[in-house]
Parts: sequence; structure tokens; C-alpha cells
Amino acid sequence: MSSISQPAAVIVQQGKVLDFIDGQTQREETPEEYVRQEIAKSLVREYGYPKKDIAVEFTLRLGSRKPRADLVIFAADAEHAQEAGYIIVECKAQSVKSSDRKEGVGQLHSYLSACPNTAYGMWTNGLERFCYRKAVKTGQIVYEEIPDLPSHGQTDEDAERPRFDQLKPATSDALLFAFRRCHNYIAGNQGLQKPEAFWELLKLIFCKIHDERDSPEVEFFAAANERSGINGPLKVKARLDKLFGEVKKDYPTIFPANEAIVLNPPVLAYLVSQLQT
Repeated sequence: MSSISQPAAVIVQQGKVLDFIDGQTQREETPEEYVRQEIAKSLVREYGYPKKDIAVEFTLRLGSRKPRADLVIFAADAEHAQEAGYIIVECKAQSVKSSDRKEGVGQLHSYLSACPNTAYGMWTNGLERFCYRKAVKTGQIVYEEIPDLPSHGQTDEDAERPRFDQLKPATSDALLFAFRRCHNYIAGNQGLQKPEAFWELLKLIFCKIHDERDSPEVEFFAAANERSGINGPLKVKARLDKLFGEVKKDYPTIFPANEAIVLNPPVLAYLVSQLQT
């Protein structure tokens, strides 16, 4: 008989969901909790952060307030203390908008400002996702929107242009979240109906597949400085137009020679940033 003890089975109560990080806590099964658990799985399985460096509902000191951040990633092997925070993630139900005064991205920014050593943050409701890097410019804290959070051990430079060996396979419902988020973004920001929005998203998916199969280095990406302004999104569009030209040669029965990606450059840059990893 083996002397190795097996972990005790946890019976999850009805209306509860088992916390992915500690494997013991049973939390209320709410729309917000569903998003949080999916993101927690992604941080471990896709981004490579150890569970031991992640805290759920970590209490912050914010003046006289003590709000609880949904997920906090701490520096490797550091004590779970506010000054050791590295990344903060805020998760909301799909009904909460990023522009919400109380629970939108402003809430995340306030949490980041209260943690002097925290460098990155993510706000998501499962449909929208915004990632930020905290920086100090002219003595003021600013929040630079970036395509994605860095993976475990990844530097800022590595995160700008991903390498094929750094791409993260989607786990659980992460891919479904990404596709739904992108489809809704096209419909809301390009003014296309759902069938047309799906067709544009399909073009990008084919471009992504072609890039991973046939490109010597990653071309399907949008760097942080290519998300805004005029020149940056145009650079992304140029790369995607070239990729799509190659896709049309490979799949002439699906995409006619005169087919083009009709998305506006800023919209295209956002979508590529969401799908590039």
C-alpha cells in the first residue's frame, strides 16, 4: 500500500464554485466570479504565474478604505504584502462597462496608484479587456495601455513583439472570451452588422493561422505604441494587409482576389492586440 497521502476530495456545494488558486475556498457562483475564475486559470496556465504568488480578494489599504482587489500577482516568492504587488487584475460581470464610474477602469487605476511597486494591471468583464503599464512621467503617474500583460519572467522588451515560442495556447474559455470580445468590438466600433463583423474576424483568424504556420518571425502583432495615433495603427494595417494577401493565395475559394480587410486601422490594431498571444 502506498504511503503517499492523496489530497482530500472537495464536495462543492450547490450555487458555489471552487476557487482555482487555493483549491479549497468555495465562492458564490456569480457572473463576476465566473470571469474571475477563468482569468485565474489563464494567469497560471497561459501566463505561467505560480499559484503561490497569486492572491484572491487581497485587501488593499487605500486611505481610510480597505477595498479587495480581485487578483494580485506578487513578485516571485515574495510575501503577500501590498508593497510586493506586481500585477493587479480586476474582474467584473459582463453587465459592468469599462466606463462605469465606480467599477470601471478608474477603479483599477486607483488600486495601482495605492501600490507603489505594482507595474501592471488588467480590467476585464469577459467581453472587454484593458491592460495597463504604470509609469511616471514629469512627476505624474500615468497608465499606458498595452496589448497584454507580461508572462512570468518576461521583460517589457519581450512583450512588445512576441516570439513564436512565447505564444500562449488558449485554455478553458479564454479563446471564446477573446473571439466574443473582438466580435463585439467590431460591431460596436466599426458599425458592421453581426454577419459582416464575423466575416472580418474570420479574415484575422486566417491571418493568425498563416502567420504561425509560415512566417519566419511574428507579423501578427500590435506593439503598445501602435495602438494609438495615426502612424502606429497604419503599421499594423500594413502587416495585416500583407498577411491577408498571402492568405488569399492559399485559400482562393474562400477569399476572392479582390477581397480586403475593411476594418479601420485603430479597430484593427485593437483586435490584433487581443488575438496576438
